Amino acid sequence: MMEDEPVYVHQEYPKMLYKVIGEKLTAAIVNDDESLEKRTSDGWVTSPALLGILTAPSFDQIREMEESARRAAEPVALATISEKKGKDKL
Repeated sequence: MMEDEPVYVHQEYPKMLYKVIGEKLTAAIVNDDESLEKRTSDGWVTSPALLGILTAPSFDQIREMEESARRAAEPVALATISEKKGKDKL
């Protein structure tokens, strides 16, 4: 017998908030409107991006990493091909 799919129920809380304290990104959980209002009035935000912090690479950064990896792998691939050609002559 198949189980019924769970029904999605939106919950407003808990929420994560973020703030840079010293040199560290700090996270806090709030569970109600009062806590949310208190923290946001003290500089806490709903996303690290609002603080200028990327939590994942952008599309352009991913492309650059892929390109760098491809360029780094080319000499290895060419050397491997050359080695195989040299062994074939033996």
